[in-house]
Amino acid sequence: IAMTSGAVLQVITNNYNNYSAITIGSCSNVTITGGALRGDRQTHTDTSGGTAQDGHCLWIGNASNIQITGLEAHEAWGDGIYIENNSSSITVTNCNLHHNYRCGSGLVYGSNITYTGCTFANQGKSGPALQGNGGAGVDIEPNSGNSVTNVTIQNCTSTSNGGGGFATGGRVSGVYGVNTVLADNITINNCTVTNNSIVGIYCNDGTSNSHITSNTITGNANYGIELGDPWTYNMTITGNTCSSNSGYGIYIASATNATVTGNTGSGNSGGAGVHDGGGNSGCSLSPNTL
Repeated sequence: IAMTSGAVLQVITNNYNNYSAITIGSCSNVTITGGALRGDRQTHTDTSGGTAQDGHCLWIGNASNIQITGLEAHEAWGDGIYIENNSSSITVTNCNLHHNYRCGSGLVYGSNITYTGCTFANQGKSGPALQGNGGAGVDIEPNSGNSVTNVTIQNCTSTSNGGGGFATGGRVSGVYGVNTVLADNITINNCTVTNNSIVGIYCNDGTSNSHITSNTITGNANYGIELGDPWTYNMTITGNTCSSNSGYGIYIASATNATVTGNTGSGNSGGAGVHDGGGNSGCSLSPNTL
């Protein structure tokens, strides 16, 4: 699918709990380039009381070898791009995902997924918002029985989202807190993460063997980086600049074998640049200069 500059596929106003402007399902070797997908967030006639969040600009399920380049996806009654059903080998390059009701992109079940040079901005802003807070720029959130593995987010910007800039972790029946590996081998590298309303980068609930490296993380509410309570394993946090965040530069709790070294920054309101929240095991938390 090749769309010229200025081409827009617009979802008509509807009351469906789930939809997608474009569906890539049970297929392989698909390329989408250019154009824009626009949801009906501003006019959606919701009948769920705000709990339904599954109207997506682009839905990818049980698919492989998918390339998305130069796409704008915005105003969805869910996510700009949503990936599930064990999809694999997906690249999302130079895309602009903004002002979606939930997240810029949600990953529920898949592997070998790469985002490069993308912008994720203003999810949950300037219109109807999720109850509580808007969503993350990218949310890696496997459901019970699912996993998300081998994800790279590189050279991207996540800014001014109602939730976190980037988030990883698992869910069971919508309740966080499962002592099992669900999100594995996640790399967030050389990204700019600014002015998000919850945390810059948040990893919890079974995130393992993952790397947060060489990112610039500034002006976020709460923490710049949080290895959250509970349960992260074998995490590497290094080379990041965490400055002027509303809490600690880096917060770590209930982590096993985390390496948090070589990070810099200043002006974080929490005081200590790296804060040990307790319950950690086998972690190295120095040297850092924050």
